[in-house]
Amino acid sequence: MSEYEIPFFNSADPDVRLFPRLCGENIAVTLYGDDSYPPYSFLNKGKIEGIYPHIMQQVAERIEGYDIKITLLPWKRALRLAKKGQIFAVFPPYYLPDRRPYFSEYSVPILPEETIAYCAKSILIPRVPAGPRLLRPDNRQQPRL
Repeated sequence: MSEYEIPFFNSADPDVRLFPRLCGENIAVTLYGDDSYPPYSFLNKGKIEGIYPHIMQQVAERIEGYDIKITLLPWKRALRLAKKGQIFAVFPPYYLPDRRPYFSEYSVPILPEETIAYCAKSILIPRVPAGPRLLRPDNRQQPRL
């Protein structure tokens, strides 16, 4: 197996990118995910767990010609390394092309994801036209839900 150094072979020429494959060797690729995003991706006592790594592993097993490894990192580190071109792929990068122009291509979403916040009535102020707001003990500007 050959190690495929993505920054070195960062080329649009498919013949250059596929060189290890043309030699009959699988291409080693590491996919990086968030290590602290349960239940989607997280480390549990050093073990990779979560819905996204599970799906990515299932996909990786079906792709021929590649040896795909999944590694989880702190999210900000993964984004920083991706921005520097030091890692190949990060999941799940939300589609934010204006904030993350260093991601040149996006795949289809892994899953549709919906975020919901639940709060006890005791921490909400009455509904106003802009919607409910959280009460903060320090009386600073209150975030909106």
